[in-house]
Order: sequence, then C-alpha cells, then structure tokens
Amino acid sequence: MTMSNVEERKWFPLALAPPRFPGNPHGATVTRWALKGVKVGPDGERIKLATRKVGGRRFTCQEWIDEFIERVSGERATAEVLSARRAEVIAAEERELDTEGIA
Repeated sequence: MTMSNVEERKWFPLALAPPRFPGNPHGATVTRWALKGVKVGPDGERIKLATRKVGGRRFTCQEWIDEFIERVSGERATAEVLSARRAEVIAAEERELDTEGIA
C-alpha cells in the first residue's frame, strides 16, 4: 500500500464502523469479523474485514466494509445454492432407495 492509497481513503476507528453496516451490528461483532472473520462456504473458509492497526488502534474504511459485505454475501449465496442442490440429490437418492425397498 502506497502513501497515496492511504491518503485517498477516509479512515475511521473500527469502533465507529457498526452503523456503516446493514442492521447496525454490535461493536464486538465487527471486531470479531476483523480479527477472526466469518466462516463461509462448504470448505469453512474465513473472510475477514480488512483493517489497519495504527498506534494500537484498528482502523478501516467504507471501501473495505463494502468489499467484506460483498464477499460474505456472495459466498453465503453460493453455499445456500450448493446446500439446496445437495438436499435435492439426497431426496432423489432416498426415493430411489424407497422404490428398491432398501430404506
């Protein structure tokens, strides 16, 4: 990250980030997203809210919040589609077992 990139962003402390999220999550939730991330997708990948630590305080920007929301929402939507497909496959296999008298 170059100095010009740092200057272009409107930085604010992580503690002021919650109102910038849909639903105004608790401050501890936003901190958890930054430190531990959110588990998404079938493989359990974690996506973290990007932050920068300056003088012992964490800062973020609206751009990083928007990217985080986009990535988490996109990954969850994909996981939900995969779960729906898996449920369809399982139901079809159960019907097949029923017709064969196995289940």
